[in-house]
Amino acid sequence: MSLIEFERNVLEEPSSSHIDAERSISRVHGASRRDDRTNAEASREGLSGLASLYWVLAIAVVGAGLDLAATIAKRSFDPNRFFYLMSRHFHWQLPMAAFVVLAIPGLAFLIVAASVGKRPRERVLIGLCVAWAFLEASLRLPIATWSSVILAIGAGACASRLVARRVGAERRARRAGLVAAAGIVCWIGFVCESIYHDIHRSRNSIPVVRSGTARMRNVVLIVLDAVRAESLSLNGYDRDTTPNLKRWAKRGVSFDRAVAPSSWTFPSHASMFTGYWPYQFNVDWKGALKGDFQTTAGYLASAGYRTIGIVGNTSYCSWETGLDRGFERYEDHLETFRTIAAQSSLAAAALDRIPPADVYEAKWRSVKSRDAAAINRLFFNFLAERSAHDETAPYFAFLNYIDAHEPFVTPKNFPGKFGGKPRSPAEEQLLLDYSHLDKSKLTTAQVAFLRNAYDDSIAHLDREIGASLDELDRRGALESTVVVITSDHGESLGEHDFFNHGKSLYWNEIHVPLLIIAPGSAPAGKKVSVPVSTRDLAATLAEMSGSPKPRHFHGSSLSRYWIERPAIGRTARGTRSTAMSVVYGLEEPDPAFGTRVDFEGMLFSLVVDDHHYIRNQSEKEALFNIAADRSEDHNLINDSGNFEILNRLRARLCNEIDDNGILAGIEPEPLEIFRFFLHDRIPKGRRTAAPNRAPARSK
Repeated sequence: MSLIEFERNVLEEPSSSHIDAERSISRVHGASRRDDRTNAEASREGLSGLASLYWVLAIAVVGAGLDLAATIAKRSFDPNRFFYLMSRHFHWQLPMAAFVVLAIPGLAFLIVAASVGKRPRERVLIGLCVAWAFLEASLRLPIATWSSVILAIGAGACASRLVARRVGAERRARRAGLVAAAGIVCWIGFVCESIYHDIHRSRNSIPVVRSGTARMRNVVLIVLDAVRAESLSLNGYDRDTTPNLKRWAKRGVSFDRAVAPSSWTFPSHASMFTGYWPYQFNVDWKGALKGDFQTTAGYLASAGYRTIGIVGNTSYCSWETGLDRGFERYEDHLETFRTIAAQSSLAAAALDRIPPADVYEAKWRSVKSRDAAAINRLFFNFLAERSAHDETAPYFAFLNYIDAHEPFVTPKNFPGKFGGKPRSPAEEQLLLDYSHLDKSKLTTAQVAFLRNAYDDSIAHLDREIGASLDELDRRGALESTVVVITSDHGESLGEHDFFNHGKSLYWNEIHVPLLIIAPGSAPAGKKVSVPVSTRDLAATLAEMSGSPKPRHFHGSSLSRYWIERPAIGRTARGTRSTAMSVVYGLEEPDPAFGTRVDFEGMLFSLVVDDHHYIRNQSEKEALFNIAADRSEDHNLINDSGNFEILNRLRARLCNEIDDNGILAGIEPEPLEIFRFFLHDRIPKGRRTAAPNRAPARSK
């Protein structure tokens, strides 16, 4: 071999380093091809049972978190939604319900796949689970249901495609399992935190039993939500709707002209609890009790009382309104299997399609609350627990009954007395839809039927209250108990072309029953015909409880009507009581409330002797003589013979507003407008110091 041939052979022969590099590249490509084959085979063969379970649980956990986030976002950013309308434990109950609802279809899919001997494919499983989870959260959005379905399908398809482009299915499944575990741990943490908070709150609320508490009286405040005095035989109604209250009135003091501080639930309750007028803390429909306001429950708890609240109105008496302040135990939203499950939007949609047993069950499903019988059971269970533990501290019980609130439906075992029992599906639907239907379309016969149903609801509630009082009497508990029975507001049933409540201050919406039963403390069978305000109940309960630590509530104790000299220092404002009410009226006709607008903007009303005066911030006024014209058909505002009375009522209203002022009012401008023009109408010599300048009118 020549030298030239030898060199050519050496140059053409690959070196050992080149061989090693080529072998490494070959191994990498081989491994990649093997991974591709493994991934393709896994895609064809499907995920293992454990890997599939990881994915189902992980997506359910993430979906539950998104559902909670969507709920909070809707509450925070939707101007028409100001309450969650759920239990105070919704932050863990809602994710739990959503998790179960989201996990069940995935688990069912795995069971079916296992039963036929096939592994579920990853992209199919993930696509279906993501679509289901996205649907749960998107149903919270203010969009049509079909839009939520389309969005959910799109989200599932995107998730499926994304997974199909990735390798390492088993590795991803293990990571999904870690996500599921972390989510479940967080949920358990929420549950533990909630339980700890409840226990801590109860322990901090347990009062220290001081010396002298044995001489203090138990206090029971019963509020018949939306019960107007005009429909009670206790107050002279020609139908015998309240035979039990009439019977019990013989053992206590009844007030014929009690006036609610407002014509809807929250401000009236807050005023009864604090002694402040509604405009001093809030008069808006989005109201909640905020700020440093001492409540009756808080005061009595600090004096050694055990406190419990049981409310039927879970819309405007729930924990979200702040009315639970000072209560050791507060029962509002039901916490049953159905109500907890219904916190999931998908579960709620399914449960709503299960027909109720009857129209009475349909009512309580719609209001998501408990009836009078259930409230009574809770109350007497509370008393039984006290007896079992030999409890010696007095108690304060607040019971809010919503049975006479619309829908005006009574149970089957109540026969009805006034023709208000529905006789057809159409009448049942009329009762259930009453709150939001167009009232201008109601016929005369339908309005008469609704009034009959309202009277029947009051009669049924009277039976339940009578049974409760009889049981307290049988136990001998009344001898050491102060029982106050009243209402937060009345109801309009076509008077002045108004329906429902909360948008006017006519007599039928602010005139409420008031009965005080306190053997040995209040006289039996006494009637008081002077107009009084239920705002005075805070001062009244503070005094009548016999607490050795009196609290200076605004208002004055109603005991002044049977005691010549009430206990000194028990109230902050002397002995005068003004029967005043405040609310926001309709700005424009609302079919749900009526067919006309009499007053708009901020409304005040004042009842003095036989006269009822109404005024709004744009200077519109009305004057009625409720003794001669109880239905308020004749406005006396232009009657020259009542000019002196009109000016006296204007001055009285002006003085009341000026004396109290604004504390934490959220809308001071309408009040300042109201005050300025009211001052301008009062003759010299009657007016108080007027505002320095005229405020700009609201637009």
